[in-house]
Amino acid sequence: MQFTSKLVSSKVLQLWGSNDFLARSEANRYLMEFQGSPLAWDVSRELLENSRELEVQYTAAQILCYKVSHNLNEFEACGGSISTIKESYFKFICKYLQSNTGDNTIILLSKISEGFSYLIAYDLTKGNCSEDFEKCLRISEPFFLNKGTGIELWITLNIMRYMPDACKKFETQEQLIFQLLSRILSFLSESLICCISSQNSLNNHNMKYKLLDLLIDILIEYFEKLEAPLFRHLTLSQSIFQLMQVDICIAPYRMAELFVRGLPRCSYYMQKIIPLGNPGSICKTYEDNQTLSFDVEFPYEGETLIIKSLLIYLRSLFDKLRNIPLASEKTLSMASIDESHEMIRMKTWSRLKMEIPQIQLDNETERSILSWSGVMFNLLEGYSQLFILDETSTQNSGLNINNPLTFLPKMLSLLLSLHIRIPGILANIWCTLRDLVNENILSHNQGVQLASSLVTPAIHSITIQCRDDYYYWQQLGITQDSIILYKQRNIGHDELKFTEQDDSAIDEYCDFLDTANIHIGDIYFFLSSLGSNYASEFITFIYHSLMECCREDDSTGCIVFLRFADSLIESTNSLQGPMSNIIEFSCISTPKTQSCIYQVVLLLQKAAFLLSDKSLQNIWFTSLKYLLDISEYCNLTLISSTFEEICQFGADHILNSLHSDQILLELSERVILIIQHKIRFCSNESIYNNISKIDENIGLVGGIVHCICYTMINSNKSIEDIAKILQTFLFHLVKKTLCYPDTIPISTQLTSSNIPNSYNLNTEESILNGIWSLYVLYKILKIFTLLFCSSKTDTNLASISQKVLRTPSQQLVLFLQGIFSNSEQFGNFENNIGHLILNSISLPSKSQGYGVITFASLLQQHSRNIPLRQLMFTNKRNLLKESPNCLLCPNDIIIAISCLILRIISDSWSVEQDQDPSNISVEKSWFHWNSVYYKFVKQHLVDIKEMEQNPIILIKKHGACTMIVCSILKKLPQIKREEFINSMKNDYTEIMLYEFWIRKSQTIKNIEIYRIIEPLFQWQITYIGNSHILSNSAQSVIFSPYLNSCLSIALQALESKDKFLINTVLTYLSRLCTIIHISGKYPDAWKVHFSSIIVVLFSNYPYFHKNLIMQTCRLVSSLLECFPDDFLKIINRIIFPDINNNQVDNRTNPFRYTSREQNKIIIRCFQNLRGAKLRQLLIDISNIVNGIIDAKDCLLPYELYLQNINQGNTSIISII
Repeated sequence: MQFTSKLVSSKVLQLWGSNDFLARSEANRYLMEFQGSPLAWDVSRELLENSRELEVQYTAAQILCYKVSHNLNEFEACGGSISTIKESYFKFICKYLQSNTGDNTIILLSKISEGFSYLIAYDLTKGNCSEDFEKCLRISEPFFLNKGTGIELWITLNIMRYMPDACKKFETQEQLIFQLLSRILSFLSESLICCISSQNSLNNHNMKYKLLDLLIDILIEYFEKLEAPLFRHLTLSQSIFQLMQVDICIAPYRMAELFVRGLPRCSYYMQKIIPLGNPGSICKTYEDNQTLSFDVEFPYEGETLIIKSLLIYLRSLFDKLRNIPLASEKTLSMASIDESHEMIRMKTWSRLKMEIPQIQLDNETERSILSWSGVMFNLLEGYSQLFILDETSTQNSGLNINNPLTFLPKMLSLLLSLHIRIPGILANIWCTLRDLVNENILSHNQGVQLASSLVTPAIHSITIQCRDDYYYWQQLGITQDSIILYKQRNIGHDELKFTEQDDSAIDEYCDFLDTANIHIGDIYFFLSSLGSNYASEFITFIYHSLMECCREDDSTGCIVFLRFADSLIESTNSLQGPMSNIIEFSCISTPKTQSCIYQVVLLLQKAAFLLSDKSLQNIWFTSLKYLLDISEYCNLTLISSTFEEICQFGADHILNSLHSDQILLELSERVILIIQHKIRFCSNESIYNNISKIDENIGLVGGIVHCICYTMINSNKSIEDIAKILQTFLFHLVKKTLCYPDTIPISTQLTSSNIPNSYNLNTEESILNGIWSLYVLYKILKIFTLLFCSSKTDTNLASISQKVLRTPSQQLVLFLQGIFSNSEQFGNFENNIGHLILNSISLPSKSQGYGVITFASLLQQHSRNIPLRQLMFTNKRNLLKESPNCLLCPNDIIIAISCLILRIISDSWSVEQDQDPSNISVEKSWFHWNSVYYKFVKQHLVDIKEMEQNPIILIKKHGACTMIVCSILKKLPQIKREEFINSMKNDYTEIMLYEFWIRKSQTIKNIEIYRIIEPLFQWQITYIGNSHILSNSAQSVIFSPYLNSCLSIALQALESKDKFLINTVLTYLSRLCTIIHISGKYPDAWKVHFSSIIVVLFSNYPYFHKNLIMQTCRLVSSLLECFPDDFLKIINRIIFPDINNNQVDNRTNPFRYTSREQNKIIIRCFQNLRGAKLRQLLIDISNIVNGIIDAKDCLLPYELYLQNINQGNTSIISII
């Protein structure tokens, strides 16, 4: 490609000025190639010197700067002289200073200065840079002679600004520090003094402020990048001292940032404190006219001057800040230290209250205060002694005391109360103090002294600012109700959150509450480092303050201290001492407002595990009573979920009670009455409100069921007894929702004529009743199986009260027979439950089945209750074409719960009657697999022709029947399993399933809901089974006429973004690959799609969820092991499409970011790597595609590893 000044200039102008995107792209590509060409040196210098277009000059300067910083060796190798580049730079600078073209070229001069700094840094590597450096300084001479405009100094300062970066590039930081740093600092000092001097004739005030800002920026960058103690330079410290004394319009926060960077580089920073008066102490005393004065002294005069000037400035700032009317003198007087050095001196909340100030700050002032707060933190961290100068040793000398530093702890306290964001800046203050005490940098007495001066005002300020009636939060519209709604919206799973509402104000408030909790927890740890008595006193203060708030009926104050107690539980991880008092008091005496209740329940949730301690039995029962009391009139989902957690952790308290049966009966009756009162679905209420009623009560069910099962199991009760109790409990919870007559009392016996034998789900209210009934049943079955039928259950426990040892499946059969048994009292209860489940599964899904699959998966995965109302929301845009962000219908929920119930029941299907010691016969029951299959699956799969005639029916069908078939296949004994598969073939059920899914996939228009299709592949995986055994069902998959369609659907699924669907499809393809290889017969469908599988997999897997890499590796390993030659042939076509004339879309080709040589290494890796090394290769390719790592650095270890393989040594290089 040709590169001339004329061509390059035209391309630059085209890039900057053309409206044609393609033309700009072409110009950009041309200039990128030009930048890499050796011709760029001469052409760029020519354009810089001769061009009149600013865009061309800037691009030339940019390219030349890049070449100087990356390719100077190339320039010298081509015979070039670096002095010619320097001359070009100087010519341009001189030309600019003579023409004085204005501010438009500032950005160009900045790039020139950057390039020049790289040349100086490069000269440092040669040991010769003084001449050019002095030449650089002479550029600014007109400014110091009062003959310039200031731009001369600006150019020189910019050269110095880029020096640290340039030296880092050429690894010459040490040479810069030893050879030039002192000279640079002297120049910066001289520049500072000249800028602030009234004798300077610079009339352009704007330029003066720009120069001052630039000087501060340079010093900050030097501190940060060179990590050098610059304040030791006396001249620099003197110039900064002068700058801090003059009234000049340089933003004060810039000075604060300078000290934040500079203080940690000073002497003795964070070193062990040497007592006052001892050699090496930074604090000195001296007598003057009967007065004992305190002063600071550092090893270096510059550091002493800078610290003194900083303290003077801070004192001046403190005097300005304390004029703000923050509090009355009466309030501040509480901070006086009493004789006992008591840590928390605010005894009651009433004395803590004060008139809340409304402070309005402009942006500059606000930023300054925040920045100087950071300086105060650095002072406290590095030089704590300044805050605790010990005057007690000199009080008996008869001299007057003059300590100018007494304002420091007061200023720190003042800052905490001044602005809502300062606690965030000072969040680490207590951890720092704790570490200083633990590392003996601060003595115990010094730590106590610091705590006495800082803890009280800190708690004071944070407590005030946490109140939602604080003026700042009121301005943002924060209310207690809005906070609760916000919390409820954000509990749950990210993929289901509804995030349309703007919560930025509440986000800020909640972030502040998190910061406040950090302070409270860290204060506790700091006080603990001083002694357990101080920490206990802190908790007692929180307890007393909470009691005082309750006495004053201050619910807002109660909420604040309840939050603090929540934080302390997390910090202490114990409820001993005053913490248990807080829990008990909260349940008995706190106001019964919704906000207070919400905070108490959060506190109980945090304490649920700790309440299981035997010594806290009474408090545990008090907590249960509180939750049941408030649940009668308060509708919060958190109440029932907390009740369930407390029951799960503390069921031993009931077991260890003398009257455990009576306690269970009373708790059960209480819960039944509460639920019967609250579960009333109204047609005139929104579906959201009705579903919320289920969420608000299901936890009560789970808690009581857990207590019943746990207590009866550990009391050696039989399964029949447990089933009888739970059947009664279940009946009274669902009798209304199952349409039993309301007028019949609990004790009345019902006959079969009183009870409906079917359940019609034709109205929204009937569906809601069905959801409640089935959700209660699901909770009972899930808890029972987890406690009693789990394979992890202790053998002795699992066989309690049984004459013979039974398997978990046999125990489940007994339980099901007991809980679903018909009786005179409950009538035809079994059939009603059965009809409800089977009719529920027959309902249509308005989400095409997506909600059914998603909800069933989520409900099964998580042990905690997922709010159903939250399940109904989805943030997937355009989930359904006609209604994006739709509210999914309740049909999906009842179908999902029904599927989960059958999935639990399916554990009983593995029991064969002739192997059952009790000869339990359940074949005629609705929950037997035979009944479920023939009453639902066969009826649900309608004739394919009917679906063709009415496609709407097909769209609303879901995968529940296939999920049930999978459960049957998994649980049936081997012989019955084969018989069942044969019967599916004979009655055309298998064909109907295939036809259903093929046509179903054709109706899906949105790839985001493609998970609808997942049951198809779950069914195929179940058919294949153990991929190392060629069973009859596996052969039917291989030779199925529908294999071609299944593979096509699988390829589409790999392009979706759903990690669960992709994981299932990867498993399917991996097992299919292995079983085809074992069979030795390769079906045509596999041959046709083999290439596409590899292409689609490698085009998409770099964007898979990180948890899918293991399954991806298994598929790639299977392909390599079973079909190595074919796999490598396809991979070679993907990697080298130009050679193979293969039409591979370069936009999705994962190897487009690697060179030809690197791709050869990748090919060899696929030939030689397996197992963990292959998985790491796939991870690294993904990281290259996503720009996380560089291909060259990433592939080097593989290259070395392969070289060692060729040499017969594989142990030298590790690539993992």
